[in-house]
Amino acid sequence: MRYERKAVVDINELGLVQASVLKHPLAFRKQFPDRKVHSVYVDSVDFDFLQMNVMGSSNRQKWRIRWYGDGDDKVPMTLERKYKHHMLGAKQLHSLGEFSSKDWLFAFQKTTSIVEKVFPVAKVSYDRQYYISSDDQLRLTIDTAINYQKIQDNQLQYLSIEEAKLVIELKYDQSYETELTTTDIAKFPFRITKNSKYVNAMKAHWF
Repeated sequence: MRYERKAVVDINELGLVQASVLKHPLAFRKQFPDRKVHSVYVDSVDFDFLQMNVMGSSNRQKWRIRWYGDGDDKVPMTLERKYKHHMLGAKQLHSLGEFSSKDWLFAFQKTTSIVEKVFPVAKVSYDRQYYISSDDQLRLTIDTAINYQKIQDNQLQYLSIEEAKLVIELKYDQSYETELTTTDIAKFPFRITKNSKYVNAMKAHWF
């Protein structure tokens, strides 16, 4: 399992954030090319997964369909179960096959044998930058252009809301958690806090 620390910063501070990453003592470098990330979140009729995350339950989970890239070409879509036990988290991945972005509903129909009695409630899209420390132990991502859309009756609603913030995520294996790690993270010019794109999307459109 791994730790995942997050920070939320005003979008106007993007340049400062990028500079702090590249100048950090851990010597971060770009890990992958930037790419667009899409997630369709699913939940029960009582929004059980949402409530787990809002209440900060010690054992919580959320399910989403995840794919990458722009355009209408067919791309692999994956059902992800993201779960947490206290501060530690992990993922379970289930391949759904290849679909075009507009055909995400066909991918959802393949999830019923894996997770039951859920329906799609929100779509979240954003641009992601990937960095990794020189020792390959600490991964850092910067998410911008975060966009929330409501899904109702299996239909993606036209109204979308763009977040005026960017999100930084730091991810590392539990074996890497040391006092030194805490010190290294403290050298960034942003404050670690709680953040859930799924919760933000639901608050923006449903509640």
